This record gives sequence, C-alpha cells and structure tokens, in this order.
Amino acid sequence: MTPAAWGVVDGTDGTTALQTYFNYIAANDVGKADLTCSVNISSTVTYNGEATKYLDGLCKLTPTAAMTTGLALDNMRDMVIAGGFSVGTGSASYSTRLLTYGITVGQVRNTTIDRLTAFGCRRDGVELTTLGNKNSLDIRKVTAYYCGASPIVASTQYTRTYTGAANAGSSGSTVPVSYTHLRAHET
Repeated sequence: MTPAAWGVVDGTDGTTALQTYFNYIAANDVGKADLTCSVNISSTVTYNGEATKYLDGLCKLTPTAAMTTGLALDNMRDMVIAGGFSVGTGSASYSTRLLTYGITVGQVRNTTIDRLTAFGCRRDGVELTTLGNKNSLDIRKVTAYYCGASPIVASTQYTRTYTGAANAGSSGSTVPVSYTHLRAHET
C-alpha cells in the first residue's frame, strides 16, 4: 500500500490525497504501509489511529501556506514507523517561515519512530503536546533547524547539560521525556 496508489503525486499539493490515505491506513490494518512521498501541503495533515502497526519510508511535507501545524500525530499505539516524517520550508529568515509548529505528537504510546525532522518553524519544530500518556515513546532521531526566534548559525555548536539522571534502568529501557518542546537551540 503506497501513497501513490491513493493519488499522491510527488511535487504537487497532496494534502487531500495524503489525508485520505492516512485516514484509511489508520483505521484499517493493511499489514505494512509505505509512507514514501514528497508533497506540498496547503493545510495540516493528521495521522490519527493505530490499525496499521508498521509504516515504512520517509514522508516529506512542504507547506505552501501559513498554518499552525504541518503534521499532527495522535492516537497511535503499538506501532513502528521505520523511516519517518520531514516537515518544513523556509530559511533562517523568520519572515519566510510558514509553520508555527512543524510536528505535534499527541497520544502516542508504545511506539517507535525512527526520525522526525522539522525546519523553518516560527516556534517549535517538534512539540510533545500530551506528556501524560507517552508510555514507551521512542523517537530515535529528532532534527529541528531554523525553528524558534533565534536561528542557529551552522558553524556554532549548542549543547544542553542534563543533571540529576536516575540511571536506574536496565539495558534496553527508555528514559522518560521531561520536556515539552524541542527547538534547534536546545540540542
């Protein structure tokens, strides 16, 4: 099952066709669904459901109009997303940014997502919106650049030191996320 089979054409406005595809695979178990596409979006695209447990490929979304969120992930449980999502457009210039938030993650439990990438957002690249129910959420790589009010200069490295780690887990255990927003300058 692929986005192209549902009328998603790379390089065009795929908002409606991609949303229809996401609605179908979220509500119906198709075994393995392919996410591979590179489309423009004119409004928020939402993946809301958990029927298909395995998603593969990289879904690249480029906004063509101003919107609050490019991609919303919600009500996902016991899933594996091998690949991920890339959302954004714009540059270091704040005035060219069309998204307020790149990707919002709501009620997502017992799920692994290989990659979330957001760029050109006026605020946060990736926002975890409902921290209370993120049991075993494993996001393997988060990349956010040109997000927030202060663009990052490519030659400058920014780090954040975390203190007070419990270090009480065992091999393969996960660390609970204690922050709600990820910005490029908080890596």
